[in-house]
Parts: sequence; structure tokens; C-alpha cells
Amino acid sequence: MSEFGNTFKTRREAKGLSLEQIATETRINTRFLQAIEQDDFQVLPGGIFSRGFVRAYAEVLGMDQEKAVADFERVSNYHEPVLEGLRVSTPQPSKRNLILYPIAAGVLVLVIVIFYLVTRDRHVTVNPDPPKPSVAAPDTTATSTPVAAPPVVEPPPPPAPPPHETTQPKAPLTIAVEVREPTWVKITTDGTSKIAGEILPPGTMRSYTAQNSIYIAVGNASGLSLRINDQPLRRPLGRNGQVRAITITPANLKDIIG
Repeated sequence: MSEFGNTFKTRREAKGLSLEQIATETRINTRFLQAIEQDDFQVLPGGIFSRGFVRAYAEVLGMDQEKAVADFERVSNYHEPVLEGLRVSTPQPSKRNLILYPIAAGVLVLVIVIFYLVTRDRHVTVNPDPPKPSVAAPDTTATSTPVAAPPVVEPPPPPAPPPHETTQPKAPLTIAVEVREPTWVKITTDGTSKIAGEILPPGTMRSYTAQNSIYIAVGNASGLSLRINDQPLRRPLGRNGQVRAITITPANLKDIIG
């Protein structure tokens, strides 16, 4: 175990936390958390997912997230893929390889789907309607002496608002998220966690409101699109594979959208 993984384990044990507690908080499988502590990086899914796991684990332990990701990239020899301007001479694929390529692509898609189903949040809150009180119909055949109903007292009308009074909107901030590529996302509204840190699949659409602030962190900046108060961002959130985080408030809203 190198100093990198030992730092996470020592910090976790000092806080008296188990791997299961960390997994519940971050929605990350304990197998991946243990792999980080033991520097067993080949167990991790790789790419932006591995960096997202390290970032989420470091945040729960109160560690410097950027330093943790940088140390991970250094220890694991992780490098961003270079796609533009790179020419590599490669032999022509054989017919056998041409047949195997679609099979390998299908297996990769299946692994991504299974990973999402295992790690996604399954908490669902149901707000049932309160039961309505039953009202018994009066028995018109009874021979007992009828009892007079109490008089109905109408409630006083609500006071009229003062002249020129304006009503503040209930939710001055609304964020709509549409996922285009598998992306690690964390969202907090007014200090309340809405997405604790999970990988959302393409096609996912989420919407949240807040009074004072919305915080969003993503592991793949170009993998999703955002609309604030039904307006697009003034500038793209970032490039492919880039980790970005922004805080939106009524004060800086005009600088973010439009």
C-alpha cells in the first residue's frame, strides 16, 4: 500500500467510519472504496469514473479534493487521452478483428448499464393524500327529537395586501439537467443534497428549485446540458472529461445565463 491509499484509510479510521458508511454516503460500491485504499487501481472502472470516485471519497473525509485527484493521477499513471493532431501507424485489422469489434462494443455497453443499475439511488419518497373524514347521512326515519344544527360561521376574508406590494417568487432558482453521456453528477440546493454523487446515464432529465443557491459538480463537463430558469448557460460548462463545479445564486445569475 502506497502513501496515497494509506492516507484515505488512516483518515477514515480516525473519523471512526466504516467502508459501508462511506458507501452509503457516496453511493460508491465498497469494492471500489477498498481498491482506492489498497492502490488496486485496476479494479476501478477507469477514466472520469475513477477520478469521480476519488473526488467523492476525499470530500466525505474532508480532504483536499483537487490534491487527491492529482495524487491519484500521479500514482496510477493516469493520462488524459490525446485525440486531436495524433497520427499513429497501425496495421490493417484482420477480418477476424472486424467481427470481434461489434461484440466488444456490445459488452462495454452492457457493463455500463449494469454499473448504473447497481449504484443508482433507489430512494423514493411517497406523499399519500390524507384520508378524508367520512360524513354520515342523517337518518330521516328516526323517531327521536331532531336536534338543530349549529349556525355556520363564515371565516373572515383575508386582509387585502398593502398597495404596490409585490409578491416574491417561491422559487427564484430552477435548474434543469439533461444528460447526453454517462456523467458523474452531484447537486445541492439551499444546503440540501439532491444528488449525493452518482453516475447518470444518457437520456436522464432532472429538475430542482432553490431559494438561495444551487451547487452542481460534474465529472464530464460536456456530457450534459443545463438550463437555469429556462435559460441556457452563457458559456459551455466545459470540455469532454473535464471536472467542473459551479454555485448559482440570484446575485450571480445574470453572469451565468443569457
